Amino acid sequence: MLFNILLNRFVSGSFNGSYSNRFNPHEKVNANSRLVAGHYHCFCPNLTPRAGVTLSGSSYRPNADFAQTSTQQPMVGFTAGVGYDIFINDRFSVVPEINFVQKGMNVSEVDYPDGYEYKLNSEYKLNYLEVPVLVKLKFGGVTKFYVNAGPSVALGLGGTYKFRSTFGGLPLNEDVNSKIKFADKPTDYDGNNVYIDNRIDAGIQVGAGALLFGKVNIDVRYTTGVTNLINDTDFKNRVIAISLGVPLNLF
Repeated sequence: MLFNILLNRFVSGSFNGSYSNRFNPHEKVNANSRLVAGHYHCFCPNLTPRAGVTLSGSSYRPNADFAQTSTQQPMVGFTAGVGYDIFINDRFSVVPEINFVQKGMNVSEVDYPDGYEYKLNSEYKLNYLEVPVLVKLKFGGVTKFYVNAGPSVALGLGGTYKFRSTFGGLPLNEDVNSKIKFADKPTDYDGNNVYIDNRIDAGIQVGAGALLFGKVNIDVRYTTGVTNLINDTDFKNRVIAISLGVPLNLF
């Protein structure tokens, strides 16, 4: 008799506080689904297309023999590319990128013969295809911030060279607009093209940024070159890049 009562309660789910509530297989599946979904959301890799501007210079210090002053000003350029965020955990990720980057410099050399200003302006604009691999550390609340750093390797594609000379504020000679080539200068070449010895530009990058409104990424980055553009000359690229990107979840 007692055995039948206990058996009926067990089967009906009323034994000791509802067996069905404590061992509901559907609830377990739902809980696991929520856990997996949350984990999947946190560690989902994303692709971030981005574009922006560069302010670049170099370690080269112009020192023309005739000039009283030789200065270098930043050159404004363009950058665009895409990064692939590979999450290690909720704070760290590895981000390989491939970017088009414009580097270079503006050089101004001035002298004052007979009290008149004699000025030479040169602009070197170099185009690169660059591949950095960065380690990113994320932190923050609603607005996510991050810092990143890592090595980069860039392949020189070519560029442009502009030269202008003035005397007393008036053009002295015809302006020069020519090409920059990553190659050895041909023997007995007498044209206006500029030749650069080293096509490969290795560097170190450090930067920081933020994810605004969960949709727009702003990135500020500094790159210092570790290889010389010209053999036997201290001529390394220096670049500040400011860009906006839009992260896109891949899954």
